[in-house]
Amino acid sequence: HQKFTWVLKHHATLSSLGHEAGTGRDNLPLLIGAGSVSARSADAFRRAEIQYVDTAGNAWIQFGDVLIDVRGRRSSTGDVLGPGTKSHGGNLFSTGRAQVAFVLLQWPALWKEPQRDIAEAAFGSRVDDKLRASTVERLLPCIVDSAPLPLDLLRSTVHRVVNRVAMDAWEWERCLGIACALFKGFFNERGYLMALEQERTSRDYLFGRLLAVAEDIESYALYAAGEKARDTSAARLMQRFADRPVSTWRTIELSLRPYIARLRAMRPGVLHKKESLLDDIVALFDPQEFLTDTPLSGEFLLGYHCQRQALRSRGESSDDASDTTPTATTGEPA
Repeated sequence: HQKFTWVLKHHATLSSLGHEAGTGRDNLPLLIGAGSVSARSADAFRRAEIQYVDTAGNAWIQFGDVLIDVRGRRSSTGDVLGPGTKSHGGNLFSTGRAQVAFVLLQWPALWKEPQRDIAEAAFGSRVDDKLRASTVERLLPCIVDSAPLPLDLLRSTVHRVVNRVAMDAWEWERCLGIACALFKGFFNERGYLMALEQERTSRDYLFGRLLAVAEDIESYALYAAGEKARDTSAARLMQRFADRPVSTWRTIELSLRPYIARLRAMRPGVLHKKESLLDDIVALFDPQEFLTDTPLSGEFLLGYHCQRQALRSRGESSDDASDTTPTATTGEPA
């Protein structure tokens, strides 16, 4: 494990370090954290072999055979470190920092998401500047001071994603990814994987998988019939499903019947795969948990998202060449 002496500043320059330049406390190498580091100062730091990171994501960190060199990013959040300078020894891989690293490394899309997007995922795109700035401030200590990820931000993000019908599709997709990444990072001791875990049998994860397959069946039936894409029952009932999964699942199953009948006539092979997948997921439930109608945690979003990605990557939502659409002489489904 590599340890550093942290020095936090608003705007870091080589001259502003003064006596702090060089080796830090206990002969640990310096790691500068700054609201912003100009290109000129960054070049001076590299020549002086002083490592740094700023709020825009620019960084030059080197230890062992690891080199992180990110340049040219511009901050959209301004100064968020607060006044004054604070320095102390720290372990980059402590529990709090590891949670943040886990989020970013296991869900790479978040490298492209500025911290303001996490604030918007939690509080909405119309969040005021003051709340957005305070949220960014609360996220920074997760990296520099070993603080845990704020639980209320996770809960707020999950709550907004569950209310799917209140957002445009593009915004919901973005917030879903952020919510899943935050959940994975907050509970990294559970060992969630980035891909679908077919052997994971936790109740909430399995209910999320069921919802994804139900959505896939309805969407594919609309596609096979040449109908315009629209919100599925799974999408419309997501919030209700999160609150009362068992009773809502019965409603979703009933709503799928006409689509299943359509696919049985038009794409029997594809339907067989999807129904078999539903049966396999149900078989993983503890029987009592499958009948327990208590609210779901954010874990169901993770199961939903990973199952949906798995369906897309396997191409199960595309035409199956082995299935042909029968042409009935009456014009009715065969």
